[in-house]
Amino acid sequence: MSLYDYKAFRYVEVLGPAASLETDSFAAVVRHYPLDEGRCRFQSSDSVLDQIWSICANGVKYGSQENFVDCPSREKGQYLGDNTVIGHAHMYLSGDVRLVKKALGDFARSTAVCEGMMAVAPGNFMQEIADFSLQWPMQLWQYYQFSGDEAFLREMAPVGEGILAYFDKYKNGAGLLESVVEKWNLVDWPDNLRDGYDFPLTRPVTEGCHNVVNAFYYGCKQTMNAIREALGQPVEEPDPIEEGVPRSIL
Repeated sequence: MSLYDYKAFRYVEVLGPAASLETDSFAAVVRHYPLDEGRCRFQSSDSVLDQIWSICANGVKYGSQENFVDCPSREKGQYLGDNTVIGHAHMYLSGDVRLVKKALGDFARSTAVCEGMMAVAPGNFMQEIADFSLQWPMQLWQYYQFSGDEAFLREMAPVGEGILAYFDKYKNGAGLLESVVEKWNLVDWPDNLRDGYDFPLTRPVTEGCHNVVNAFYYGCKQTMNAIREALGQPVEEPDPIEEGVPRSIL
């Protein structure tokens, strides 16, 4: 069976008899979401800084296909957490909000599978990551701030409310999320750089409060209040912290 799909590469070496290798007969098709590179240009007196800009801009360019992808090789999946960075950067680099709007809708529809939102959409990879889900309202808010698309903000706001409702069931008396065991609690840095801080991700959280997830939870609540305010809806008061409530922070 042949698989028809694009391949990502940096360099290609072609081996064969010199007489049969004609450079004019080789070609590579470069694919990416349409990008008008004239919309955003950068030049400085520092050549290293210019190179940094170039590699970052190309990362955004080639990481934008039919949807955003984690990379143009490997999974080629649209990961919700990754979209916080590439979606924001793509809007500034291109001035085009359509791919971000599509991505927000893709993940909104994934709540039909899981009320707390999937980590990858569209697709059949059934992965759930807690801190990724909590970033979706922030992406919606970034889109609105850039586009001014109030109609879409109003349409999508109930999805953000649904995410908060999903995570609120893990809230303890101190207003913190505790034992979020249905989703992966991701701390995305290498094992050898954690200085003994984090627990192995192979072991689920069965007690205590994961501060990475809680930081995103707090940010999610703040963002949803900003969205409510923009739509003329009542904002939510912060949870009172009860005296004497033990805090087990991992």
